[in-house]
Amino acid sequence: MPVGAFLSAGVDSSALVALMRDAGNRDIRTITLAFDALRGTTQDESPFAEEMARRYETTHTTVRLGPHDLFAAKDAFIAAMDQPSIDGLNSFMVSRAAREAGLKVAVSGLGADELFGGYPSFRSIPRWVKLASVPSRVPLLGRAFEVGFHALELSRFAVSPKLASAVRYGGSYPGAYLLRRGLFMPAELPLVMGVDLGEEGLARLDALAVVQASSTPEPRHPFARVAVLESGLYMKNQLLRDADWASMAHGLEVRVPFVDATLTERLAPLLVAVAGRLRGKDLLANAPRKPVPRELVDRPKTGFFVPLAPLLEDPRAGLDAWRSVPALARVRTHWSRRLAYALMHAR
Repeated sequence: MPVGAFLSAGVDSSALVALMRDAGNRDIRTITLAFDALRGTTQDESPFAEEMARRYETTHTTVRLGPHDLFAAKDAFIAAMDQPSIDGLNSFMVSRAAREAGLKVAVSGLGADELFGGYPSFRSIPRWVKLASVPSRVPLLGRAFEVGFHALELSRFAVSPKLASAVRYGGSYPGAYLLRRGLFMPAELPLVMGVDLGEEGLARLDALAVVQASSTPEPRHPFARVAVLESGLYMKNQLLRDADWASMAHGLEVRVPFVDATLTERLAPLLVAVAGRLRGKDLLANAPRKPVPRELVDRPKTGFFVPLAPLLEDPRAGLDAWRSVPALARVRTHWSRRLAYALMHAR
C-alpha cells in the first residue's frame, strides 16, 4: 500500500520524507496545500514543498484552494468536529486531498516542534518568567494591572489584550505558558461571554490548575519545562485530537512518527544538553543521508497556515457572530479569537 506524507516547507515534514526514503520506502506520495490568498507571499509553502519533493523523488501533488473551496467545506468541517476547535481545518483539507489522491494512510511531522524545540515558546517563556518573576510576587499587583488595563481599554490602541495579564501570570512556567497559548486570558472571558457564563466556566475549568497539573513533576531545565507543557497540552489536547477527527472524517489514517516514547527517551538528554547552543532542528535536518538544505532550515517558521480571515468576514459563511462583541470587532483582532466565538454560536 502506498504511504503518503503531508509535505510543507518546514524541516519536520521534509526530514520525515527524507528518512522514509532512507528506510527503503520506494513509493512515497506527498501532498501539499496551496492557497490562492497566499500566492506570491512568504507563507506560500508550495514552491518549497515541490522542491523538496523533487529532492527526495516523491510522487507529489499540490492542491490549490481558493476562498470558494474553504466556503464549500465549512459545514462539513464543523459537523466533523467532536468538540469546537480553532484548529483542524488544515488537517481536514489536506486529509481530504490525500484521500482523493487514493491514499489510505499518511504520515505527518506533528510532534517534531515539541521534541526539537521548534516553537517560539521555547525562547519566549523562559524570558518572560525571568522578567516577571519579581513583579508577579507582589500581592494584588497582577490583578490591579488587569483591572487598570481593561478599564482604560488599552486594547483599542492595538495593544495585545494578553498584556493585561503579563504581571499576574508571567512569573511562573505554567502561568507564562497560559499567557502564551491561552486564546483568551481568564479576565477577558466575562467580557466576551458575559459575566455569568464566563465566571461559571472559569470556576469549573480553573485553567491555571490544569496547566500546572500537566507539568507535575516539573523538570529543572527550561527547555524540558517548555517541552513538557507543549507536549502535554497543545499537542495532546489540540493537535493530536484535531488531526484524528479531521483525518478520520475522510477515512484516512494519519501516523505521527515523532510522537514516540522511545524516541523521546533517547533524544531528550541530548536535546537538553545542546539547548541554547545548537538548534534541535539542525540535528533533525542533518539526520537523513541527504540532509535538508540550509535554505529551508534557516527559513522563518510559517506553520501549517490556512487563510481563514476572509471566511470569518463573509456574512454568507455564518461565522460573523463576533461582530456583536466590541472586543472582537476591533481592528487587528486575531482571527483565532473571532473563530472561537463564531464556533460557539455556529449552527
